[in-house]
Amino acid sequence: MLFIRTLTWKDEFVGNVAKLFIVLLFAFMLFYAVTSSSLLQRISYDIYECEHQEQGNIKVWFKDLAVGQSFEFTRNGVSSSIKILEITDDRVMFKDGEVAMELDMPSKRLLQDDQSLVTLFFCKLNKFIM
Repeated sequence: MLFIRTLTWKDEFVGNVAKLFIVLLFAFMLFYAVTSSSLLQRISYDIYECEHQEQGNIKVWFKDLAVGQSFEFTRNGVSSSIKILEITDDRVMFKDGEVAMELDMPSKRLLQDDQSLVTLFFCKLNKFIM
C-alpha cells in the first residue's frame, strides 16, 4: 500500500518561515559585507594632530600613505607639502627642512630629531572616510 501524506497549513507555515529566515540572513550578510568593506569608499584621510608644550602644534594630513607621496604638514599654522621618505613597521619617516620626523602610528607619537635635540609630540588621530 502506498501512503501519501498531504501537507497541512502548519507544514507550509514552517516552510515559509524557514525561507524567510534564509532570505533575511542573506540580506543581512550582504549588507554587512558592503558596509564594512571599503567598496563604497571614495575619499579617506588620516589626520594626526600633535601637541607639545614648548614646540607648539603639528598637523599631519595623509591622503595616500605610500613612500614618495606628498602630504600636508602644518606647524603652528604654517602649511607645507612634504614627501614621505620611508615607511617601516607602521612608522612614517619624513623631513621638514633639516628636521627629521618619525610618526609612530600605533602609539600616535611624533618624534622630531633636530640634530641633537629630540622632541616627542603626542598625537590624536582623526579619520575621515566618505
